[in-house]
Amino acid sequence: MDTQQFEVIRPKCAGLDVHKKSVVAAVCTSDPVTLTASYKTKVFNTTNSDISALRDWLLAQDCRDVCMESTGKYWIPIFNILEPHMHVILTHPKYVKAIKGKKTDKRDAKWIANLFRFDIVKASFIPPADIRALRELSRYRLKLSYMRTAEKNRYQNSMTSRIRIDCVLTDPFGLSATRIMDYLLSGEPFDEEKCRSLIDRRVKASKDEVMDTIHGYHILEEQKFKMTHAKAHMDFINKSIDEIEAELFLRSRQYDVQVKRIATVTGITELSALFILSEIGADMSVFESDRHLCSWVGLTPANNESANKKKSTRCSKAGQYLKPLLIQCALAAVKSKKEPYFAIKYQRLSKRRGKKKAIIAIARMMLTSIYHMLSDNEDFHPDDYEATINPPKQKPVVLTLDNTLQFLREQGADPETLKLIQQQCVAQFLDLPSNFKELDLRKSLIRNMKDFILEVGRDFTFIDEEFRVQVGGEDYKIDLLFFHRGLQCLVAFELKVGKFKPEYISKMDFYLEALDRQKNKENENPSVGMILCASKDDEVVEYAMSRTLSPMMVAEYQLQLPDKNILQKKLQELINIPLLEDDISKQDEN
Repeated sequence: MDTQQFEVIRPKCAGLDVHKKSVVAAVCTSDPVTLTASYKTKVFNTTNSDISALRDWLLAQDCRDVCMESTGKYWIPIFNILEPHMHVILTHPKYVKAIKGKKTDKRDAKWIANLFRFDIVKASFIPPADIRALRELSRYRLKLSYMRTAEKNRYQNSMTSRIRIDCVLTDPFGLSATRIMDYLLSGEPFDEEKCRSLIDRRVKASKDEVMDTIHGYHILEEQKFKMTHAKAHMDFINKSIDEIEAELFLRSRQYDVQVKRIATVTGITELSALFILSEIGADMSVFESDRHLCSWVGLTPANNESANKKKSTRCSKAGQYLKPLLIQCALAAVKSKKEPYFAIKYQRLSKRRGKKKAIIAIARMMLTSIYHMLSDNEDFHPDDYEATINPPKQKPVVLTLDNTLQFLREQGADPETLKLIQQQCVAQFLDLPSNFKELDLRKSLIRNMKDFILEVGRDFTFIDEEFRVQVGGEDYKIDLLFFHRGLQCLVAFELKVGKFKPEYISKMDFYLEALDRQKNKENENPSVGMILCASKDDEVVEYAMSRTLSPMMVAEYQLQLPDKNILQKKLQELINIPLLEDDISKQDEN
């Protein structure tokens, strides 16, 4: 290896290649000037006396940094003996693997020492001794719980032959079920009244239903023997688990603050918090970041890409003890109604990614929270907690053509582009072809305006589209004609594709006069006119309407039609003008 490409971090260090019966040690010493490495190798047995001799030899060589690669768990006794006297790390074989065909035990030890002096070996996480003790006990408790489950299955399988109390009792190992089975296995003559007295009053099923599952029971001798020993084994395991938990809490007193802090996370009990602490420790500085911790536990997707092709991204098999525990805590957290933070997150994720990936994501969120809680000495309170539990009500944003064009104008769009977008939006809104003509636009506007007016209120009654009036032997057409039952008058609408012109007022006067003379009845009010144009000049409109006495209004139309309430109010204002004048004239006549 070219030493000029790397910086020597450890001038003197050792590499150990650990096997079942032997340990090959190589001490690497770097020349302070040329940085050339020189090696001393020696082979030791794995007995306690030889491991102690290995320690003394390393200390005699003034070597305080040791890196070892091991087969299986043979590194543990060596690590325990060397740890109090020097800095020892354990590395995974994949990081120090030598080339095939050139492997010997001594070469492997030298290669490990050479990599270690440049500090390019990735160390495995070995927690402190007190955390390792907690880990040992918690994992032993887990194994005992697996054994207890296996014994329960054997016991329940023996019950299915002629006793089916598991069909009516929720827990076949609950208080009532245990009492009944102990009585049946005792060998006493069966007494139904005594058996009924063993059923707890809190059982939902009736006593008759429970007794129906027992009548005619017959337990074979071999089944009785098996069930008796399985029950005794379960009792022993339960007692052992209780003792282990007591020992765990006794040994973890110095970590009470951290355990209680982790237990503030929804879905995690103090016992689960103690198990989590025994796996990751209390010092989070050993992990580069929260992402590194999640990857170490196996809660992140893998990176597997080759030739620009992404292959499987399944989570790794790491964290065989901690990952199932976190998933169980996540399943409890998403069912919590008292603290629905993770439940809301889970519901959002499961809709997009599925339930399995969502629960893995929740477990990762919990572990990330634990990392920052232990690093910053804070209780569980994520930044988005309030926003998730009580999300603010968002005001709906109405996207109209006007504000869209305004945004594009602010972004520097040229006028030609804006004009083209406006034409296309008009075509899409009114369901027109891309190459529409002015007649198509006019007809579509009339059709949409008719539907809008009918939605304004139930008092509007549609009469006709392009309503014909005849004056002087010629036919004239009004675009839309309605009757308003509340105002008791006809309402005429004229839609103009272009800009407002003064002659539109005289034409509307002409239509209103024709409607009043030919169509109005005696009890109806004068007709009202509405002129809708694509655009208008207010001054031109004022001049054009200054001499007219007919109730009418001129307005611009857009893709988003005016508010229904405003339009109805304007109609009321217009119709009230002649009504007031009629009332005054009637009062003068009286």
